Amino acid sequence: MRQVRTPGLERIVGRHLHIWEIRRQVARRRDAEAAAEAPGLGPYITISRLPWAEGDAVARRVADRLGWELFDRELVNFIARDAKTYAQFVACLDEKSRRAMDDWIQTTLDGASLGHLRYLRHLKRVLITVALHGNVVILGRGANFVLPAEAGLRVLVTGSEKQRRQRLAAVDDLSSRQAAKALRREDGRRLDFLRTHFAGAAREMEHYDLVISTDMLGVEAAATVITDTFYTLDRRSLPYPPAPGGEA
Repeated sequence: MRQVRTPGLERIVGRHLHIWEIRRQVARRRDAEAAAEAPGLGPYITISRLPWAEGDAVARRVADRLGWELFDRELVNFIARDAKTYAQFVACLDEKSRRAMDDWIQTTLDGASLGHLRYLRHLKRVLITVALHGNVVILGRGANFVLPAEAGLRVLVTGSEKQRRQRLAAVDDLSSRQAAKALRREDGRRLDFLRTHFAGAAREMEHYDLVISTDMLGVEAAATVITDTFYTLDRRSLPYPPAPGGEA
């Protein structure tokens, strides 16, 4: 099947690739001590969100505050589905990181997946490749189930059903009843995705370090809390291989 390429996403991907190619060139000029370091994951922040809880806006503000790159659902899916683009992302990694990548993927697949293994492998490959580059905010796609907490911060952005319903009704010009029905449908799709691909979804709250509601805080304050928490925890790159742990 012919793949349809999206110019807007291609420009975003091109910018990321350009930045990472510069980083790779700089890394290659480092001295022997730096070259001997083991590849590591992170640092990163994963942001999950309930539908219409303003998690997308929060993620953008967090990325802006940190000066990091943002990878949202659309961009991650685009990379996962386009073999050429993904190959370019891998090419920006050094040789040791490339060798380590398959081991990370296999580790996170063991006991962590339920079905759709082919899609899951592609998705996790992209998430781990992005995490190996570090300094990224990853929005959605179950990244909090895949990536180890030690090298990042796992955040869930929530909001009350009432507030989320009101936002949906205002944007889509729906009645309260229509918005409630649509919101239940979106909440259900989110849960279906997690339960299909991640065994840990049954204990979802165990896979977050910070749960924050935008009902009273709003986008700016929520982004401030997240970045302050990240700095307080002082998350650093996690050397490969990671210490044995629990479920991804």
